[in-house]
Amino acid sequence: MLNNEYYALKEIPKYKLYTNSKIYSHLTEPNILKKLNKYDFLPKIISSFQDYDYIYLITTYYDGKSLNFFKNNNMTEEQIKFVSACTIQSLTYLREEKIIHRDIMMKNIIMDKKKYFNVIDFSFSITYSQKDNNKKYLNTYNKVTPPEMLKLKTFDYNSDYYRLGSVIYYLIFKTYPYFVKKKKILLILK
Repeated sequence: MLNNEYYALKEIPKYKLYTNSKIYSHLTEPNILKKLNKYDFLPKIISSFQDYDYIYLITTYYDGKSLNFFKNNNMTEEQIKFVSACTIQSLTYLREEKIIHRDIMMKNIIMDKKKYFNVIDFSFSITYSQKDNNKKYLNTYNKVTPPEMLKLKTFDYNSDYYRLGSVIYYLIFKTYPYFVKKKKILLILK
């Protein structure tokens, strides 16, 4: 706590960054967060630094619950619309800033103290210009993965909206729009 405010400290162990893509993503996260510091419904970066063993990020602390907490509760239509509207506002701002989040899922949408929902965790985010210029490896494959990523094609902002659509679908029907057989796949994005 500093000045009667809490902050979140994200510790990234360097020994876990065993591939260049993970190193790259964790080094770009502070730069992306600095670019987004003006917007109210995204985390603000206070500081970033590193030592021999860790990379540290000090950001906004959210004391609310993520959508993971709400997913097994029956949310009303109005509540689901509110979550959707908050997230769409954040994704619209990200698009204006030419940033693709690439990891919209229940655990990355969290409530703040004013009861608004915020998008967090920018460790997989890239700028739009990077999507074609840099090879990136994404080691996640889950129930909200967009089809264009499964076919090893490039992706854009629509991937974030597809993931949000899958989250909304789950909140309504308590199941994802399709069945996932594999847990992980290596995606190479050109």
